[in-house]
Amino acid sequence: MQESKSERKARVRRLLNPQIGCGPFLLLVMIFNTSCGGGGPTVPPPPSPDFDLSVAPGTLPVTVGTSSPPIVVSVAGKNGFTGAVSISIGGLPQGSASIPASPFMVTAGTTQQVTISIPIAAQTGIVSLLFTGTNSQISKNASLNLSVMPTPTVRTYLNGPVLYLETVTGSETARLGLL
Repeated sequence: MQESKSERKARVRRLLNPQIGCGPFLLLVMIFNTSCGGGGPTVPPPPSPDFDLSVAPGTLPVTVGTSSPPIVVSVAGKNGFTGAVSISIGGLPQGSASIPASPFMVTAGTTQQVTISIPIAAQTGIVSLLFTGTNSQISKNASLNLSVMPTPTVRTYLNGPVLYLETVTGSETARLGLL
């Protein structure tokens, strides 16, 4: 059933009754809610400065008693980040050291080459290294697998008229025969 014009006027008078004390305010709220739809869209704040950390290559072979080929540590700034990041290396084999020494600094937008020296007494196998970069409240990780191989065994021997040079490293054998 539809409200008549006189019923509508009476309802508005009740809402505006000064004895209630909040009629004009209530009317204003009703008009505001129906006329402007509750306001415009909320704009999210801009993203916070951040960085990405990466290491290359993902796997690196190294023989005990030697130093690794270079590892490239990269820091890429995001959302305007331009600061320096402290890099620490976790999981190094006992007695190993990094050059530069861990922790070291890398500025956003640059790279740092790192080598790992592996002592002759290090245990062979796959070692997971964890590179952790921190700046203020931001912390990122990158990993690398270090394949620590034993020192190769080299021997020579004759078999008939052929002289052989043989190298054995772990489960790999390389043999060269000379006539």
